[in-house]
Amino acid sequence: LEGMLLENSVFNLYEDDLELLAQYDDDDADEGTGTEEIKQTMSFSSLTHSKGRKASCVDWKPSDKLALAVSCVEPHSFEERVEAGGQARPGSVLVWHFTDPINPQYVLEAPVDVHSFAFNPENSSVIAGGLADGRIVIWDTSEIRDEIMAYQLRRSKGGEGNSSIGPPVCRPKQLSEAAMSHVLPVTDIKWLGPVAVNRKGEVTKTEAWNFFATTSADGRVLFWPTELTKNPKTKVMEWTPSHECKMTRGEVAGILQAVSLDFIDLAGGKSTFWATGMAGEVAQCDFKMQEGDETVPMDASRTVSHFHEGPVRSIERSPFFPDVALSVGNWTFKLFREGSQKPIFSAPTSDVYLSVGAFSPSRPGVVYIAKSNGEID
Repeated sequence: LEGMLLENSVFNLYEDDLELLAQYDDDDADEGTGTEEIKQTMSFSSLTHSKGRKASCVDWKPSDKLALAVSCVEPHSFEERVEAGGQARPGSVLVWHFTDPINPQYVLEAPVDVHSFAFNPENSSVIAGGLADGRIVIWDTSEIRDEIMAYQLRRSKGGEGNSSIGPPVCRPKQLSEAAMSHVLPVTDIKWLGPVAVNRKGEVTKTEAWNFFATTSADGRVLFWPTELTKNPKTKVMEWTPSHECKMTRGEVAGILQAVSLDFIDLAGGKSTFWATGMAGEVAQCDFKMQEGDETVPMDASRTVSHFHEGPVRSIERSPFFPDVALSVGNWTFKLFREGSQKPIFSAPTSDVYLSVGAFSPSRPGVVYIAKSNGEID
């Protein structure tokens, strides 16, 4: 990157800078560029829970980097679901460990397919999930910790006489009511950090990670506490969102069918976040209610950009520049700066679909882009 800047006056306008980026790697002792193949070292599959299904979400367990969880969903089309009369099969999230690729450590059970989920970064025993019918679920694996340890002990000894005993199953600790949830499948879940969000969208600091946000193609963002709260009218303990906002498409009529979220330094007092949509939108939003605004749910969209074609599959802030975000759409990725509607950088169009993108944790000018054909640039 430094070489490019020094030779800025004599560069080739039509040259792909990203393709030549590896030439300026300070840690690379070899000249030129090359291609390395990604080799499969391990695969995980369960005949009971994942056979004939597809993976919809993957998340690493924060307390154990050799453990990861995968949600498996039915690959049925809309027509097939109609023929089934709307009857949904139970869903599951399988938690695997690299020491045993044959048997999952334990299973998180759900009433329907789990489309998205996320471990609590501070307490990995708590997992929040979003279901195909729009409801939200919380699992707490501390309730089956003894069963998990006993199962692992049996497996380490060869599992004599226990071949018919499956992995421990963790059932939902809390499940939201349909009336208080999304009306379409949940597309993303994000833990908010050591903060709390009240009904006006005001953010306060806390000591624990007890709040998370969910979104869906219904255009709403719901903020959930992990514990039950008392209804001030009925005096009954219930689990409901503490705050709700909607997202619109800016100058274009309609709701923003959300795909992904990324929040901006809530612990620092901000209430802003990025959101992406199914029709190529990248939105900068603010979930705090303005003074005098009594609209429920409030419109959180502040700036909406329409520079992608098709769904924008991911959005991620730079770890070095918090006001810069990376968005990945069908054919290209772009960089946006907070407060600006136009992208500050647009990558050349790819010849295959792009799946997801991420910033390098150590090099500010490097991003990693995954493609639908299995390649990573």
